[in-house]
Amino acid sequence: MQTEIRDHLKFRLPNYAVPTIFITLNKLPLNPNGKIDKPNFPFPDVVEQTKEASDEDLKRWESLTETERTIATKWAGFILGLNAKTITPQNDFFDLDGHSILAQHMLLDRRRDFGANVSINTLFENPSLAGFSALIDRLLGLTNGVNEDGAAVKKEDPSYSQSLDELFKRLPTTYRTADPATIRVSAKPTVFLTGATGFLGAYITKDILDRTSHAVRLIAHVRSAKDSKAALDRLRRSLLGYGLWQDEWSTRLSCVVGDLSKPHLGIEQHMWQTLSQEVDVGQTKWVSEQLVRAAGKRGLLGSVIRPRYIPGDSDTGVCNTDDFLIRMLKGCIQLSARPRIINTINSVSVSHVARVVVGAALNPLSGGVHVVHVTGHPRLRMNEYLSVLEFYGFDVPEVKQHALMPLYHFCVTDLPATTRALELDDRNVVKILKADAENWTGIDESAGYGISRENVGRYLRYLAEIKFVSWPSGTGRALPEVNISAMQMQAVGALGGRGGISK
Repeated sequence: MQTEIRDHLKFRLPNYAVPTIFITLNKLPLNPNGKIDKPNFPFPDVVEQTKEASDEDLKRWESLTETERTIATKWAGFILGLNAKTITPQNDFFDLDGHSILAQHMLLDRRRDFGANVSINTLFENPSLAGFSALIDRLLGLTNGVNEDGAAVKKEDPSYSQSLDELFKRLPTTYRTADPATIRVSAKPTVFLTGATGFLGAYITKDILDRTSHAVRLIAHVRSAKDSKAALDRLRRSLLGYGLWQDEWSTRLSCVVGDLSKPHLGIEQHMWQTLSQEVDVGQTKWVSEQLVRAAGKRGLLGSVIRPRYIPGDSDTGVCNTDDFLIRMLKGCIQLSARPRIINTINSVSVSHVARVVVGAALNPLSGGVHVVHVTGHPRLRMNEYLSVLEFYGFDVPEVKQHALMPLYHFCVTDLPATTRALELDDRNVVKILKADAENWTGIDESAGYGISRENVGRYLRYLAEIKFVSWPSGTGRALPEVNISAMQMQAVGALGGRGGISK
């Protein structure tokens, strides 16, 4: 019965809200008014609720491998009410009431006990006792990559490159790329864009449609929409949520519906033919960088854009609430503490990254596909970035590193090492932005941009306005003003995920 109840609740509640322990009562206690007397519910005794192992369980336990028994014992040590000897090879860590925080604990133990460096994504891909144990054995060189029943073990990182040769064969032998010079003299050039409803995509949309000197027309590809009208409405709401929508764009903006995983992006044949005749820019999101590079060798002009952190819009304060740096600010506010990390941060405003993306598409470098590194100029150090919190009145003093060790399981890797920003060659960005200024915008932004203390202050003001973080309670400098209309607040609430309001 407990299994049936648990399975039922999984469809009704988020995973973390599904109870770990169930207590069966013959009847519910009532108070004198005839209502359920919750304070008199019996407190769960984990020992009493732990399932006893049957003879069948004990037989199965003996048949498990040493690794399976070790891991089962560890799982039982982390999950309340779980008897290791009742775990079957098919049992799923998460179905047994494990969750991501316990998983970090458990994986840290695995590293210490087995010397196997396993990511949490690996556990998500191999959640069963048999699958996870076989993976550990394979990493330690104890098996030939198969389970006892002969089934192949799923690798930690499924190699997409195994099918890359087949995908290469599907690419056209040659590509006919639009001539950039022809696009520049076109009265109404047409751009095709995927990912327009995302955070960066919204700003790319703005950068394209702001180029009014050429009356650029934009066709946006939107997934999972019922039709082109619904797709356009979704894109409009996304742009409203980021405070970008302008009514005059309506005449130059349209949408098509499709699926990036399908041939021709899932667009109907007649629409694909129309796009192939109208769209001037021959670059879009491809399945992988390798395919783009291969296409570059066959005549495609394009760029692989590599920005680092894109926390938000430095001018308006609008943020991507899923960005690591934004989450770092929120985490420090919640903990009332910040670490000392002296690494520099490669962070750039989303509007600058959008300008680079559009500039690279309209002014492609000659000779195939090139990598374009977007870097911040100048860069803040991480401790300078986090110290902005105290400057604006948040109670987050810098603490010694060991004071954060009780929270180590939330970040099992070396944070100073993983946040280190590499010094990258951004000469391609300079070339592209100089060409973009000469051919399109008239504004040379090749000197680049970074983020300043005031920019971070705008992020914090925006995050407080949308209730993603609390307001500062100290006596620091007042947060900079940001303009958020009632319409934008309503649209942000509907965004969810990236950039959405925290509720």
